[in-house]
Amino acid sequence: MPKCSITQSGNSYALHTPYGKGFVNSIKALPYESRTWDGSAKAWIVSQDQIEKAIQLIEDYYGEKVLAPELEPINASRKYSFQLDYVGIPKERQGQGGKTALGLSNGQWRVAFSEEVLKGWFEQCQSERDQNETLFSLLLVKESATDQEIKSGYRRLARQWHPDVCKEENASEKFKEINEAYLILSDPLKKKVSGRALS
Repeated sequence: MPKCSITQSGNSYALHTPYGKGFVNSIKALPYESRTWDGSAKAWIVSQDQIEKAIQLIEDYYGEKVLAPELEPINASRKYSFQLDYVGIPKERQGQGGKTALGLSNGQWRVAFSEEVLKGWFEQCQSERDQNETLFSLLLVKESATDQEIKSGYRRLARQWHPDVCKEENASEKFKEINEAYLILSDPLKKKVSGRALS
């Protein structure tokens, strides 16, 4: 009875095999952006451009010839939800056709975003924030935030946007806004009237 199989996983392939140290090391030797471990499915997810190598690895380590199914097109209007913990910097990656950024979700690097998608998302967020920005949202805290949460938000953003560290064109302006927001929100009297939108 076969121990190994390959199924579709999104626009990639899921490799279902027994554990084998040599096999795992060989899969890890594939380009980083072309493979990831899916702990919930207990499978290696391998991109289309690496599936032939993966099939050969299965044959080499397990002695089984497996076939990869023909990928069914994913409906573009289909929506997925996931927790995104961190997004890396977009970089040129082999076989990706442009810069992509990897996203950390539930402790695994399982999401990839094109640079264009990220730019569009951040521009939309900026536009919405500009229309509705308050001193609290400027420090990325809720209006119900405690003094300690406000202080932590300020410190984190001040480190990030300090002109000596941040090379963005608007770093000085953003750093000044963050400082002004904290000066108001750290003063109990000024804080009471701070819920209004910034002009």
